[in-house]
Amino acid sequence: MGLISTILFLSAAKSSYELVSNRKAIIRNAKEVASESKRVNQLQAQLKDQLQTLQTEAQKITPLAQDLNYKAQAFGKEAHARTEQIQAQMEQAQAHVEELQAKIKAANKP
Repeated sequence: MGLISTILFLSAAKSSYELVSNRKAIIRNAKEVASESKRVNQLQAQLKDQLQTLQTEAQKITPLAQDLNYKAQAFGKEAHARTEQIQAQMEQAQAHVEELQAKIKAANKP
């Protein structure tokens, strides 16, 4: 039992010595970790705030986007109908011109 106790004592003594000899580095690392942890928490809070802002803005923009989409579809249908109407009028005008040209030719024949 004496040998095991001695080995355990020596192991504990070595660990204590390592801890004491490296305490400055351990304290510095602990401070760095605490500082980085604080920074990460601040960034996380900022991200949560920004996410909330984006979600709020998205809720405002969604109805506007739907309204614009509806208006664009309505405008497209109206433009298509107007184009067909203009095309029909052009065809009527072309037919009228051809009819008048035929009458002029017929009137000019002896």
